[in-house]
Amino acid sequence: MKTESMTWTHEQLMKINSMTKYPSIETYHPINHIGMLDESCPMIMGEPDDMVSVYEKIDGANSRIVILPGEIDSHSDILIGSREELLHYETDVLWRQEYGIVPTLRKLVMDEDMHHARNTSNKIIVLYLETYGHPAHRKVAKNYSSDGTLGSRLFDIIEIEYDQWSNMLSWDLDQIAIWRNNGNQDFYAVDEFEAEAKILGIKTVPHVARLRAEEMPTDIEGCFEWMSRLLPETYAALDEKADKKPEGIVIRNYDRSRIAKLRFQNYLRTMDLMEKSSGEN
Repeated sequence: MKTESMTWTHEQLMKINSMTKYPSIETYHPINHIGMLDESCPMIMGEPDDMVSVYEKIDGANSRIVILPGEIDSHSDILIGSREELLHYETDVLWRQEYGIVPTLRKLVMDEDMHHARNTSNKIIVLYLETYGHPAHRKVAKNYSSDGTLGSRLFDIIEIEYDQWSNMLSWDLDQIAIWRNNGNQDFYAVDEFEAEAKILGIKTVPHVARLRAEEMPTDIEGCFEWMSRLLPETYAALDEKADKKPEGIVIRNYDRSRIAKLRFQNYLRTMDLMEKSSGEN
């Protein structure tokens, strides 16, 4: 159903900001109070034959493009935000500069292929991207860019139906946060996500493998070796002179009901602590 052009109040936008924030992702192995991974209870990714997709985890700034309901020719229905805040309304001539998010994502918003995303339904659609390579992230930016070039990669999409978001506009912010933190956002399944990215002409985070849940390694050293084989260097470098050191991977089952992250640094730290503990004994 087509909607009339909409005018949003500040209070409504604060609530839309909360309902479209990206949730925290658990680690595949839980992390204890000293920063060590617990080998005894890795996340169960589904039934043994369920397929698990493996994507590169890029170290950058969590970002989003929020596509609000509106007319197809409207040029005032897209918001750009960081993980925590909305930074830019599409027709703004000034914007906040955090990590180069707005200028990087504005290029995507203005691209011809993005007109597909002009939202003539009553849904709110959110594209989640990693914006990376910014000099403010000095220690990790060099892994992707040697000259300060910025890039972005799509890693998730949600839709919020009209009946849901219109009702939530009457909630207070604490209620919305509880709804979000309890996993109630409706994420695209793997095939839907990949298909929509192609239509929009947006690069996704690199898809590096697909395997059955029963094939996932469960021990710490096994996970590290498996990750190292899959991702010897980043596949998201923005130039050939970048250091290309990868951060890790994200694994997700088909419908995204189970998702977890694995960072090289966590596994290296855990193996180091395990070795020190073994030496003390």
